Amino acid sequence: MILKKPYAFLIKHFRFIHLGLAIPIVYLLIKTGGIVSFFGEYVASNYYTSISNIAGTYINYFMYLAILIILIITIFIYFLMKKKEKSTKFYFFLIIFYVILLVIIGITHSILKGMEINTLEATTARAYRDISYIFYLPQFFFLGYTIFRGIGFDIKKFNFEIDIKELEISDIDSEEFELTLGIEDYKIKRNIRRFIRELKYYIQENRFIFTILCSIFIIVLGTVIYLNFNVYKTYRQKETLSHNNLNIKVMGSMVTNRDYSGKVFRDNKYYLVLKLAIENRGRENKTLDYNSFFINLDTRRVYPTLDRASYFIDYAMPIRQDTNLVPGSNDMYVLAYEITEKEVKKDYKLKILEQITYQIGEIAPEYKTVSLKPYQAIDIETIKTFNLGKILTFEESNIGYSSLQIKDFSLGNTYAYEYESCQNNNCRTLTERLATNSNFKTLLVLEAITNIDETTLYYKSARSSRVFPEHFFYIEYQDNDGSHISEIVNKTPQTYKNGYILEVSNEVENATAINLGIMIRDKKYLIKLK
Repeated sequence: MILKKPYAFLIKHFRFIHLGLAIPIVYLLIKTGGIVSFFGEYVASNYYTSISNIAGTYINYFMYLAILIILIITIFIYFLMKKKEKSTKFYFFLIIFYVILLVIIGITHSILKGMEINTLEATTARAYRDISYIFYLPQFFFLGYTIFRGIGFDIKKFNFEIDIKELEISDIDSEEFELTLGIEDYKIKRNIRRFIRELKYYIQENRFIFTILCSIFIIVLGTVIYLNFNVYKTYRQKETLSHNNLNIKVMGSMVTNRDYSGKVFRDNKYYLVLKLAIENRGRENKTLDYNSFFINLDTRRVYPTLDRASYFIDYAMPIRQDTNLVPGSNDMYVLAYEITEKEVKKDYKLKILEQITYQIGEIAPEYKTVSLKPYQAIDIETIKTFNLGKILTFEESNIGYSSLQIKDFSLGNTYAYEYESCQNNNCRTLTERLATNSNFKTLLVLEAITNIDETTLYYKSARSSRVFPEHFFYIEYQDNDGSHISEIVNKTPQTYKNGYILEVSNEVENATAINLGIMIRDKKYLIKLK
């Protein structure tokens, strides 16, 4: 392939090329200035930002393209100046600087991406702010020098010189040469050895400058590596972290718009619910500083709503302001965060405030971060329909291998049963009679056997199988007017041991079909009574 040497073109358009070179330099100056401003504002606002896509906001592909254009043009001019035996120092340092800036921008993208997940510590944020200034300010020098070269101003002599005449275009600068696309190993090796040799000489001549540049690069690279392995550590669910002399694990997370019985919350509310395993490894009673546990959303922070924790007794025990964590205890607790439907997503970040350090003129908080990937309990899933007498288990739900068997049922306005009462080893048989308090109600008596899985967190919350119906039961029935739902009221006395006595709508007595529904949040089970 026959090509022409580009030196004549470069000499002829020397000033225009420099003015053109100033355009990508200005662009990078503006973009890196935005990064400097971001770190400055981040420190000034107590290490908080509401920007969600930080990396995409401040770094884009055009920055890499601008650096590539600068390097290509500068390399051509460097070889031109070297061929004409002119000073190449400016172009050499410009090449070195923008190669390093290319690396720094890549590292900065990683840092900003990490900040979308984790909050920087105070000392780290200030260090990044200062380092960004170090790589921001030299660009003004390169921009000014490039513009001066473009307009023909000689800084040393403080007058306008004609660079084209000094460079002296000759025929050899535009002569044709043959470009061989094949690989000639000996030429490649020879050129590589010559380049390495000349680079060594150049480094030796400018040892002081290279020492400074290398030191800066090593410090920045070392800082980034340290932060990624230490400061930026993000805990996963079921990974133990230490907080305030407590061992804490997020054992699970769930997003739901339903309470434990499957009822949808009013006002279209959703909750992000965390199941925390909390172990007190200290020697004193403690309470959980729950306000230090917040969810960082795109536009706001969300703190726990303690008075909603009772809606999640199938998940874990509610934690209260006065809940004592005794030494050696290891229990599961619920933290519930109220969110909107628009804020429902597949992953969240739990931020835990570790400590606040006070320095002159600023407050520096330190956080730990837990990555959450919650299960969504929103749509109802019907598991199975059972007949009377069958043993129903709930392993698909939060109450695990709890079981229920309905042997028989009856309906009526009154119900009488016998039970044995004993005092001081003197026992006698008594009769208890129940009746409805309304003409619109009837009694549904279920002969049932219930076993609550003792390994589940619901067992600790409920403490008794007697409350099982009021937590999860309802009645579906059909009559001539169609399908209906009847809620239940648990009327089961402490002395009744054969099942449950429930109060339901009196319309159930005349129903053509009756199903007992068991709704455990988003899991639905049915038992055909009639």
